[in-house]
Amino acid sequence: PESFTETDLKPFRESGINVIHPATGMAGFNSYENVLKFFAAWNGFIASHDEHLMRIDSVADLARVKKSGKLGVMLGLQNLDQFRTPNDVDFFYGLGQRVSQLTYNSRNFIGNGATERRDDGISDFGAAIIERMNKAGMAVDVSHCGDRTTLDAFEISRKPVLITHSNA
Repeated sequence: PESFTETDLKPFRESGINVIHPATGMAGFNSYENVLKFFAAWNGFIASHDEHLMRIDSVADLARVKKSGKLGVMLGLQNLDQFRTPNDVDFFYGLGQRVSQLTYNSRNFIGNGATERRDDGISDFGAAIIERMNKAGMAVDVSHCGDRTTLDAFEISRKPVLITHSNA
């Protein structure tokens, strides 16, 4: 972060890209703590470079960042292992999480990933998480999810579901 300069920002400005989504897959036993560190690092990075960067927290921020000339950062993840209860959705939303994939290739407590041998769809816990994501305003992303899990998410979610990166 301390070495980030105008030169690092230049390729983004020249490309016309004005928002990035630096999502990564974080799974496993320590995912809650690892995700806290991930969001703390990104929030600190954005805050220490507020002349160049802006965290995207709302739809209105998308228009604001474009006018500002800054690079917008929309925080999200490629998994939901950090959600131990539906209340965790609100907690991580408060830390800036605005989008998340339900799974990242493998099965988790939410549903099944695209590389699993079987796909049993969204669990009851997963349905409660999707409902809370809808209520909080966190986007549901089904990239890397299994087919049944994806279709279940479409059925359960009362808000549009994203497929940010997948093959047809």
